[in-house]
Amino acid sequence: MIKNISYRRATQADIDVMTDMLFLLYNDEGQAPDLSREELLAENEQLLADINQIFFLAFDGCKAVGVSHGSLRREYVNGTNDGIKGYLEAIYVLPEYRKNGIAAELDKIIGRWAVQNGCREMASDCLLENTGSYNFHLKIGYEETERNIFFLKTLEPKDDAVHFEASNKPPIRLTTERLVLRDYKETDLAEMYRLWSDKDTMYYLDDILCHSIDDAAKYLNIGMANSDGHYFCITEKSSDNFIGSIGYTISEATPFGSIVHMGYMMFPEYHGRGYMTEAVKKMIDFAFTHDGCCRITTGCHKENIASRRVIEKAGFRKEAEKINAVYHDGKMKDRLEYAINKDEGECLCSVR
Repeated sequence: MIKNISYRRATQADIDVMTDMLFLLYNDEGQAPDLSREELLAENEQLLADINQIFFLAFDGCKAVGVSHGSLRREYVNGTNDGIKGYLEAIYVLPEYRKNGIAAELDKIIGRWAVQNGCREMASDCLLENTGSYNFHLKIGYEETERNIFFLKTLEPKDDAVHFEASNKPPIRLTTERLVLRDYKETDLAEMYRLWSDKDTMYYLDDILCHSIDDAAKYLNIGMANSDGHYFCITEKSSDNFIGSIGYTISEATPFGSIVHMGYMMFPEYHGRGYMTEAVKKMIDFAFTHDGCCRITTGCHKENIASRRVIEKAGFRKEAEKINAVYHDGKMKDRLEYAINKDEGECLCSVR
């Protein structure tokens, strides 16, 4: 038994040694033989920044001898109950250090982290032919739940399938203290659909509620083209999570600049943090200082208190209150119209 093995959470400073060991697991041991080290390195850099992922390292003195990768999963995992659960994504110990309890201890550490994050179950998986991994799981307390056979077929694209067209405009990436506002990409489709199909998020935007992934793809294509305005996804700097959407369309071109109409949405779990106000202020600054706009309009239902607060905190001026002006959710409702002109926006920007 090797003594004095120490364990700690991996950081970005450990990215190379961590990747080297996981590359041995995925490549040399046949779990992902086509994965290059560069691809794995890039993937690990993203995972280390994700609050739902964690890596731990085992050390013999200054030498890293083992690594484990755990995650929090909220989707269904075979054999588990509903709710958040921990998942042992990967575990590897250098061959000369095996059978010393290091892998079992790395699993325990992942388990403790999962419990601290509200989990009551820990799941994992292995290939059917990997008897070593199978026996290891049973030895450290896992039970087999299911065996699955996976199928694959090639899909032929439909004639009416959406073809994504990139914008001819230079890519845009705006940053604030806590957020990134950037152009949409094809890889945002799943998260965009989740946002635009969420009935709570889209309650006041039911006219553009997405009922299918194809609906979302069409809106994403419009957003990527940016032909009549600018449409950005909002991500959280600290996690890179997709949290919302913001943009504006050109409603009129004038000799003094464009008049645009702004809209936005955000997942409910990110409300109450001031994120949307922060994003709207950044869009105002961009529109007036970089995009040649002279006036921005927006609006909301009078009963939508949260949206009113965002608009007013961002510096918009109320221009109209329309009584029983819109039909929504079986009722006629009041609507508020807001605007901000370039000279007003520039004054706001100068004091921020």
